[in-house]
Amino acid sequence: MSVTLTPTKCLEEIAAISSTTLLDINWSVRLVTASSKVSSLQQPIVLLQLRLLDKSCNDDEQAKWLTVELNEDELNSFVEKLKQMKNLMWALEKK
Repeated sequence: MSVTLTPTKCLEEIAAISSTTLLDINWSVRLVTASSKVSSLQQPIVLLQLRLLDKSCNDDEQAKWLTVELNEDELNSFVEKLKQMKNLMWALEKK
């Protein structure tokens, strides 16, 4: 899924992410067997739950869960982006 952001919205998104701390990750794989459009469907999905805390808060009780549902193509794309981030971090560490 692709979303086009204006430069202002992009900066807002970056600011929101950079002011958030990842506290925990939960994940599960599920098999979708039906949907409102198809009566029989066999599609695996990953549910990724991220527990996030705004850096301005000091209380873990105020953390919120963000749940993301990914199909196989979306998961592969996400993993590829994570690999790119890891490679960039390694390159910056070596400098």
